[in-house]
Amino acid sequence: MFNFKYKNIEVVHNNYFKELKVINNQYEIIYFIKGESIQTIDYQSKKLVKGDLLVIKPGSIHVLLGNFNAYILKFSNSFLSQEMEETLNRIPNFAGNYKFLETVFLDFDRIYANYPKEFVYELMINNIKKIIIEVNLSSQKMRDIITDYMIKNIINYIQTNISKEINITNLCLDLHFSKSHICNEFSQKLGISLKKYIRILKIINIDNYLKKTQINIGKLVESYGFKNYSTFYRNYLSFIGKSPLKGKSKH
Repeated sequence: MFNFKYKNIEVVHNNYFKELKVINNQYEIIYFIKGESIQTIDYQSKKLVKGDLLVIKPGSIHVLLGNFNAYILKFSNSFLSQEMEETLNRIPNFAGNYKFLETVFLDFDRIYANYPKEFVYELMINNIKKIIIEVNLSSQKMRDIITDYMIKNIINYIQTNISKEINITNLCLDLHFSKSHICNEFSQKLGISLKKYIRILKIINIDNYLKKTQINIGKLVESYGFKNYSTFYRNYLSFIGKSPLKGKSKH
């Protein structure tokens, strides 16, 4: 257990028994070791378990409650590059569980016990930077996993409902995703807008259908959710490269 305060950082490993409400004027990272604690950041609360990590930004309202053991790192942005600070600001307040970082936090105890104050300061700053980088990389990997899962669900939904009118707002409601988030992630990951992807898939399905059957094109187009034939015709010509009448089955 220790409390190190020097220049623009304060690093503490200690037991806490308190109910405290503060408005942060600097960055704060909390790494939960053991005990019972409910922490609230800007009115969002979470009961902590071993390995949970919190990142509290300047201006946030932070309420600590419980009997617990934790590392608390407080620091200004003075030793952070602009890129490092932007990285830190991207990390959610409740960053997640990082049990694999326990050895990095335990290293604060070793540093404090074995080096002069000036060296302790530099080594602790390096440790803080390492934590920010590790948490950001882990968060990005998790975001990639979530994005892949989300896009897989979107594509499955579209393929299942391709012969119906697909409304993107309803798609988002059915899958419980944010519309703006879905559209941005889909476009970035696949290089095509969600709206255009749906349209192309419908055209491809209609084209395949026309090759196999003598069905009335107008009724088929309407069943796939196109509001008028001229819109369908323009899209078909653009994506397939020929008139839909030329793709129609002659059998």
